[in-house]
Amino acid sequence: MLKLNFRPEQFDWHKPASRRQGYEWQGNRLALPDGAATKKYRVDKARVDKALYLTFAALPETEEAFRGFANKYGPLGEPLEACTLDIWRSQVKLMKRLVALAEALKSGDWKGVCGKLEPKPFWSMSHEKLVERAVAELLSPALPTLRCLEAVPSLDERAGTVGLRLGYGNLMNFMWFQFIHSLVGHAEPRQCEACGDYFTARRGSKTCSATCRVQLSRTRKRAREVYAKGMGVRQIAKELPADIALVKKWIATK
Repeated sequence: MLKLNFRPEQFDWHKPASRRQGYEWQGNRLALPDGAATKKYRVDKARVDKALYLTFAALPETEEAFRGFANKYGPLGEPLEACTLDIWRSQVKLMKRLVALAEALKSGDWKGVCGKLEPKPFWSMSHEKLVERAVAELLSPALPTLRCLEAVPSLDERAGTVGLRLGYGNLMNFMWFQFIHSLVGHAEPRQCEACGDYFTARRGSKTCSATCRVQLSRTRKRAREVYAKGMGVRQIAKELPADIALVKKWIATK
């Protein structure tokens, strides 16, 4: 008997095989150097769910930040010629605003909700109307994203299962799907203490991968060693580099 496994969170995309031969800006578009290879990048909830939409929303609106994201996770879409610098900036701004709007709505911060709606609502608008406006705006990216979705089946005869996952078309569509899914999900994303990316995983996880777990262990050890020798918290944070709040947490924990 075949068993159907539905995996909406799984997503395959491609990124540069080496960051040394990664994307570079050519005018207002990203391009790979001649001869540069690519490899698959997979988001798979069976291991850890990278909350890429939050990592994307947290990007500084600079060419270097956009290039770094593309080299780590891949371009927003294809063809590359269509993903101009203006597209990167506009999508980061929109994601940043809607993430803040969702947080304000969840916490009942009506002033924050008013501040993130566009166009700005009248101050006399009732909370009920504000919720209607906010929900409509939060779901606004859903329509173009849903139009691009397709079911991608795969048969595993040995395991007796049929896998079914969604095809998103490109990375930007996948991040909008993640964002929309987060509005009705219960998992609280957290920031990896090693690389700074956002993820959702089992309770108590501090890192988003085994590599980051090893890196964090080494970084914490280094922070405690230099603190014991008399180095100040701000200097440690600058040299590692790391967030000051994290450094304080590391040196306080034995």
